[in-house]
Amino acid sequence: MIAWGVVSAVGVVLVLYQRVEAGAGTAHYFTVDGIRTTPISSLVTLGLLTLAWLLLPLVLWWDGREERDLLRKYGADRRQGKPNRRAQKDRTRRGH
Repeated sequence: MIAWGVVSAVGVVLVLYQRVEAGAGTAHYFTVDGIRTTPISSLVTLGLLTLAWLLLPLVLWWDGREERDLLRKYGADRRQGKPNRRAQKDRTRRGH
């Protein structure tokens, strides 16, 4: 199913690219919702959506970094509800 989505997305991009190459890149078209758009703006929108989709894992990793650092430093394994052994060893070395 995903392959059909990729094939259709590539087809839409190719049709839009052909319209821009043919000189109709700034011609206005109305969508089904009545929104006025151009092939160039559609290509830019699809490009930005693709970029956001590709950067999403990096953003999610960056967002979870603070929680991971705190858990690593102060312990408490969330899955088992037990203190983190490495954090306990660090605390005993420091004299806590």
